[in-house]
Amino acid sequence: MYKIAICGYHIRTGTKNGNIFRMNINSNSFTIQFQTKVWVYPGKGGWHFLTLPPNVSKKVKLLTDRSRGSWGMVPVLAQIGDTSWKTSIFPEKDSSKFVLPLKADVRKREKIRMDRKVRVSITIQF
Repeated sequence: MYKIAICGYHIRTGTKNGNIFRMNINSNSFTIQFQTKVWVYPGKGGWHFLTLPPNVSKKVKLLTDRSRGSWGMVPVLAQIGDTSWKTSIFPEKDSSKFVLPLKADVRKREKIRMDRKVRVSITIQF
């Protein structure tokens, strides 16, 4: 179930899962906040990732269907705690979800460990 509230130039949509969608009409950006668990890719390199929840991934796909880059990547500004960085999210190989790579520098600054749930904010510029 979705709840929609319009506040000034922002539209906020929340779900019972605690995901918050906010579209800033003035700057043509879309900000999504969600909570998810950190996981490590089992291959070489020990890359850490966050998987966007299905409803968040669906919203991203709808909004970026024609503007995605190579391999379906979507440039975003990500933020966890006080740390923000420019990166890209990209579609998982065998699902309809997007994943966000989590840099070692961000993990260290925010003291993030594997299997810990974190609150993430991503902003997509149009």
